Amino acid sequence: MKAEKAFTVIGRKLEKEYKSLGFKYFKTIQFLRKRTKRFDYYILFSPHFEYIPDTYIELQVTLMINDRTLLKTNINANGEVFRVDLWEMDGHYNIANETLINGVFIDLRNKIENYLLPQIKKLEST
Repeated sequence: MKAEKAFTVIGRKLEKEYKSLGFKYFKTIQFLRKRTKRFDYYILFSPHFEYIPDTYIELQVTLMINDRTLLKTNINANGEVFRVDLWEMDGHYNIANETLINGVFIDLRNKIENYLLPQIKKLEST
């Protein structure tokens, strides 16, 4: 599998899983986003530029929340209210084939549910 296809496959799998929560995958920028009046919730993909098709395609993932109202009121502000760089926890993911993608999907789903979704619930309940 080539890198562009691998990113699309994992992105679409995550979009399908979290579409009911409002997440949408953006293929050209390689991230998923959920937007509310105040916040942008992101699942960001950071590709590495050294690929070996069908053997090694590196994926780095960041879970992030930006406060858009803060950015509108102060252009010098950092709007990040939450950020977890998953590669700092477990290293990089290899998404070079369907089997690897399925394993990465399960791990990402667990991390999204443990780290990002509780933050979303907390922010949306205030």
